[in-house]
Amino acid sequence: MTEVLSKRQEIDKQIKNKELKSFDGSLEENGDFTKFPISEKTAKHLQTIGIMKLFPIQFKTFNYIYDGCDLIGKDRTGSGKTLAFSLPILERLRRKNKYFLQKERQYPLVLCIVPTRELAIQVTNEFERFKNEPNEYRVVTVYGGSDVYLQKNKLRAGTEIVIATPGRLIDLIQRKDLILKKLKCLILDETDQMLNFGFQEEIEKVLKAIKSEFEENERSIEELQILLFSATIPSWVQKISSKFMKSDAKLIDMVQGQDNRTSKTVEHLAIYIPSKELKIPTIGDIVQVYGGCHSRTIIFTDRKDEANEVMLHGNLKVECQVLHGDIPQKQREVTFASFRNGKLKCLVATNVAARGLDIPEVDLIIQLSPPEEIEAYIHRSGRTGRAGKSGTCVTFYTRRQQETMRKIEDLAKMTFKKVGAPQPADIVKATARDIEVSLDSVAKEVLPLFSENTKEILSRYSAEEAISRAIAIISGCTKQVKQRSLLCSMEGYLTYLIETDVEANGPGYFWNLFRNNYSNDLVESIKGMKLLSNRRGAVFDLKDDFQNVFEESIESMKRRGFKVSLATQLPDTDDYENSRSGGYGSRGNNKDNERFSNRRGNDRGDRNSFRGGNSNRDDNKLFITNIGDSTELELKDFVYDNHFKVNDVFIIKGPDGVSKGFGYLRFEDRETAEKALRELNGKRINNRSVRMEFAQRKNWTPFN
Repeated sequence: MTEVLSKRQEIDKQIKNKELKSFDGSLEENGDFTKFPISEKTAKHLQTIGIMKLFPIQFKTFNYIYDGCDLIGKDRTGSGKTLAFSLPILERLRRKNKYFLQKERQYPLVLCIVPTRELAIQVTNEFERFKNEPNEYRVVTVYGGSDVYLQKNKLRAGTEIVIATPGRLIDLIQRKDLILKKLKCLILDETDQMLNFGFQEEIEKVLKAIKSEFEENERSIEELQILLFSATIPSWVQKISSKFMKSDAKLIDMVQGQDNRTSKTVEHLAIYIPSKELKIPTIGDIVQVYGGCHSRTIIFTDRKDEANEVMLHGNLKVECQVLHGDIPQKQREVTFASFRNGKLKCLVATNVAARGLDIPEVDLIIQLSPPEEIEAYIHRSGRTGRAGKSGTCVTFYTRRQQETMRKIEDLAKMTFKKVGAPQPADIVKATARDIEVSLDSVAKEVLPLFSENTKEILSRYSAEEAISRAIAIISGCTKQVKQRSLLCSMEGYLTYLIETDVEANGPGYFWNLFRNNYSNDLVESIKGMKLLSNRRGAVFDLKDDFQNVFEESIESMKRRGFKVSLATQLPDTDDYENSRSGGYGSRGNNKDNERFSNRRGNDRGDRNSFRGGNSNRDDNKLFITNIGDSTELELKDFVYDNHFKVNDVFIIKGPDGVSKGFGYLRFEDRETAEKALRELNGKRINNRSVRMEFAQRKNWTPFN
């Protein structure tokens, strides 16, 4: 945990030395400027601003855009989509040698529509950066919350390129201050958000206005090139976009067929916290350990009041500002500019900052809750790990949000690494790491001012002890700090691991062990018992008041076949079993759960059996749960709708004939069953996410 910064630097170094690979070749091979109609002047300018080659989305789309084709471009966040659409358009207009003439009252040639003001400013900056000469063309940015008369004056003076948000754009069109009759290209950036229900009507208004102006000037709307770019383009977006684009529009999908939809250089961490009240006090430690005072961090919240609370009570040791809709536009611009240039290290934001913003070298993303929409997770986590650099995304979740986390893993085709909250030793080491980096910033000229004090200190302590004490004072850790639970992040709790050679049916096995050997007070202080994934142990929290009493018996537990140790990192746990046993704080006394546990025996997703370690597994039969009151016909339709053929379906019912919420599916062969398990697990039936596991031969079912 404390080596995150150095590990990140090492990964970045490896990436820099290797050069990024696209799925069909190297960047070196396909991205060379000489392979495209890019002028020597443009190539030289791009190299002066640090762009040496085209990235995959850029070289895959360049010729289509340059030739005037309509196009949908899809790639991971941070892949360079802004350059992908701007460079070929600019080069085509440059080639004509009749467009960038600085005419007075020049009507726009290019219109780029974006969802947020921040993204509008960013895209504007990119177009400005790509000028071969300072006054080559003019870019006007129009968005709400700023002086409309200033924007009108700039448009009247003449411009070649307009970057706009939908609301202000329509306002200017209706005022007749923005004339679109000369338009050559329309770009919708972050299309999946632009064409959602909030923007769809406004985009259609813009298209109708363009069409009307074209017809008045005897131009066909077919002459307009339309480009759609985003990290995610759901099928419904493609359906809507088909209304606007030519039938031969090109689709360049750089994500399809690749396993991970998120950035490949992002490490995805998950921290379980049983209640939202415990999240905010933990944030400061997360920032310190995974980011630090020399790294940039974005903390995402779902609501504005949460963002304000994080800034006020998040125990952050770095300067922090909030960014959401209630912040005045001028302040938002100042905040974003400070964060972008590195003066501000931490930003707390709602989704207004989540999409499309190119903030270089963001090292850490924190999410107070997992977003319900997979696209939101992809865009949020995509703020880090951009352009090949590495990054970390930490997501807090509660027991009720476990299913959301599974859905993200399934749809994004990635896996969360579950970690505990940072421990005191981790925080102290991270602080010392930051201090070590800060030493280089001290000017040598000031050192003589401290020489006398240094000599006096070294006369009392060894050099190592003196530096250790100084670091402790700077970090604020001069007294012993309370331990924090790895399971739930609460202070004053220790996380223990108990292991045995015996396979347990559930957490109740270990609850009974503790009840029979310890006082009621000690047992009551145990919280969050979780069964290990191999079912041969458990992890739990113990109030630190009972540490000495508990550890006195560790040796005797060892003689009885139990290994007990203080956990230093979270082990793999059986989340399905733990979610049935009542979640955090369960005492394991739910008799219904115990009966269910005893009846099923090892037939509950024995993860080892899926890996091939259980010879008693029925390779053709899956156990399915969380189906509610679904009928057998509905269950069969659910399987067929997902393109699987099932030989038999059976639902377990009570004496009243009502479904108990679980049952079995029999498939033709092992391969079909395994594929169904991979693809159907987590899918929804009657608004419930089903869970599936291999069944056991020894269990009685109508199939046997």
